[in-house]
Amino acid sequence: MPVQKTGKPSLISRWRGLWPGRMHRPSARLAAWFDLWVLDLGLLRAPVNRPVEIAPGVWRSNQPTPLRLKSLARRGFKTVLNLRGEGRSGAFHLEQYTAGQIGLNLVSLKLSSRRPPTVEQVEQLQALFNEAPKPLLLHCKSGADRAGLVSALYLIHTGVPAAQAKKQLSLRFLHIKSAATGMMDRFVETFEQAEKDHNADFTTWLHHEYDRTAMIHAFNSDRKSNWLVDKVLRRE
Repeated sequence: MPVQKTGKPSLISRWRGLWPGRMHRPSARLAAWFDLWVLDLGLLRAPVNRPVEIAPGVWRSNQPTPLRLKSLARRGFKTVLNLRGEGRSGAFHLEQYTAGQIGLNLVSLKLSSRRPPTVEQVEQLQALFNEAPKPLLLHCKSGADRAGLVSALYLIHTGVPAAQAKKQLSLRFLHIKSAATGMMDRFVETFEQAEKDHNADFTTWLHHEYDRTAMIHAFNSDRKSNWLVDKVLRRE
């Protein structure tokens, strides 16, 4: 007889469940810092993908620490776009708490790094591009995949050709195209081809030509690259 799963939450999940509403306590922030630096691999990410400006008033990076958020606020930043979505990790709770303390507008939108965005997600991003107070920092976990896609989308939204915008998805930012994360490239490159073929407008292409399901089914990734991304780099 197969073993029945009880659904009992893990020790780490229960530990993280203690933090909501308690970030004002030093002990909770210390625990969240440990989660950010160690379990979330923040120490390994620290040297790479620091904030870089992709267009006037718009920057990209990896997961920012509270210290970085405070530094950005002192420089006049107004908005942080968190592409990891709301979560239970120390990174999210520290970011949420710190943004509230220093007056940064935090917007959380969960994207996948292994699936192309939905039309609704792109529309949400376009609204944010138009309405969010700037300077704006957008980030994911490593600053390589989702941050690269949304940076490319921002540039396309402002009229930059896809051929140029797709440079935001490159090894410069440790993005690995041959892994499942290459789905980000496929999305931008499919629009790039439509631009070349019939001078497609992005919004029209998104609503009338983009086939997300077909794109997912047609995409193939490299097993070794996936092992690197999933097991070694532990990308989300």
